[in-house]
Amino acid sequence: MGKLIFAFQLLAIAIGSSGVAQKQTPAAPTHSLKPCSREEERQASDEYEELKIWEDIYQSFNRYGHCDDGAIAEGYSDKVVHLLATNWKSFPELNRLAKKDPAFRNFVIRHINGTADTHELRSAQQNARRRCPVEGKALCRVIDHQITQEFQLIRSLPAR
Repeated sequence: MGKLIFAFQLLAIAIGSSGVAQKQTPAAPTHSLKPCSREEERQASDEYEELKIWEDIYQSFNRYGHCDDGAIAEGYSDKVVHLLATNWKSFPELNRLAKKDPAFRNFVIRHINGTADTHELRSAQQNARRRCPVEGKALCRVIDHQITQEFQLIRSLPAR
């Protein structure tokens, strides 16, 4: 019975948080309408290790953004948060790409989530708060807000 209640709580949280996330970062319709073939899934998974800079993630998003589900989505989340936490000097590149392509900006924000390492989420948030260049203040505020929302969601989950 406890597991069933826990499952319903998670479902309620997911439904509630997805409504909030959709208001902040609407999904890119061009990527969500195209089906993802098994070959594309394999290719997206295979290139995971090659995603080292924002341009790599942007190119992958353009090729496989429509495959953004399950393990592929978790991989994107891991890479996005890792770059924000450990390679802040590349933030201007992210800011440039996010301004150029709002769908990519939404993709990046959507992948700042609780599936990523919590220590890296904290580091990314500190970077957004303390090291943000003037021209990136708007994106930094969104990143900070997204991470705050994720930590609130994590804290609201029942202990296992």
